[in-house]
Amino acid sequence: MFLVEGHRAIHQIIQQQPEAVQEILAVTPLSQTYSGYPIRYVTAGQFSAICQTQTPQGVMAVVRVPQALYTDTLPHPIGSKVLLLEAVQDRHLLARLARNGAEVVAQKFDQRAQIRRLEEIYFGMLGKLG
Repeated sequence: MFLVEGHRAIHQIIQQQPEAVQEILAVTPLSQTYSGYPIRYVTAGQFSAICQTQTPQGVMAVVRVPQALYTDTLPHPIGSKVLLLEAVQDRHLLARLARNGAEVVAQKFDQRAQIRRLEEIYFGMLGKLG
């Protein structure tokens, strides 16, 4: 599961993969667009604590990751370095690995290009499932 923030992003998911939306979290009453989904109302403070945006719109959706994204094979090409983790219990180690990985990515990749590519892959997968 993951969170999708904002009306526009949620509407895109609803249009492409409506059954992927598991629940809507909102601060204020919503339009009929969301009527087919369970809605949980939260306080503005609770919403701010879990959202990632600077100026939240007051609505987010809990969305199931499409099954087609799960695979038991590595993408090709995998690049020169791969980190595989399973059942890591030391959160400090995991945080250190994530920071080090993020530093490498930041040095070698254009973030905007990566975001565009991930969006293409994700929305392409949604299109195949729909």
